[in-house]
Amino acid sequence: MNEKLLIICESLYNQNTMKLANAMANRLECQVIGFDEALQTNLDSCELLPPLNEKSLEVEASWVKQTSVY
Repeated sequence: MNEKLLIICESLYNQNTMKLANAMANRLECQVIGFDEALQTNLDSCELLPPLNEKSLEVEASWVKQTSVY
C-alpha cells in the first residue's frame, strides 16, 4: 500500500464518483477516505497530485469501464 498517496472522495448521489475513486486507488495501490475522515487525518506525509484535466479523466473513466467495478 502506498502510504504517501491518498484519495479523498465523497460520493453523494449514485456512488459513481466513489466507484471511480476506488478504481483509481486500486490501480495506484492507495487508500480512499471521505472528507470527514480527511479532516481528522494528518496529511503531512501525503504527496499532492496535480489536478486532473479532462483528458486524464477520460482515460481513467475508460479504464474503469474495462474493470469489474461497474
